[in-house]
Amino acid sequence: MTVVEPLLSLHLLRHIVLGFDSFILQLSSDDVLSLSESWPAVEELHIDVATPKSGRAGFESLLHFAHRCPRLRVVRLPVMDVTPGTFEELEYPAEPHPLRDLGIKEVVFPLGMDFSREKTGFIRRVFPNVAPAAPATFPIMS
Repeated sequence: MTVVEPLLSLHLLRHIVLGFDSFILQLSSDDVLSLSESWPAVEELHIDVATPKSGRAGFESLLHFAHRCPRLRVVRLPVMDVTPGTFEELEYPAEPHPLRDLGIKEVVFPLGMDFSREKTGFIRRVFPNVAPAAPATFPIMS
């Protein structure tokens, strides 16, 4: 996310909309960590980018926001991945995060695997104020 680096020094940003939907940009788990460290005051974050398969953030990287962005209420993110082991050995916050609105373009599971229950349990534990999404007919698998 080199294109966003100049904004990372603006630590007091509260409402951030990054709309690069016509570009393919990498948004990795390390990028999510960098964003959460750079914008601790963020209340609303929208990132609309197309991401390559090899450059997508892991679903568990949402924990970076839970640990570092206590005012975050709304977040919209591009496609994220769930892989085997995603939900193992995570360091959960001591207190639930007050996030109310979580939108992820797609959550991709490995072909033939369904982590819907684990994903839902993760959201309920970390972000209990987020309204449950309508269940998809089929999980996204690649």
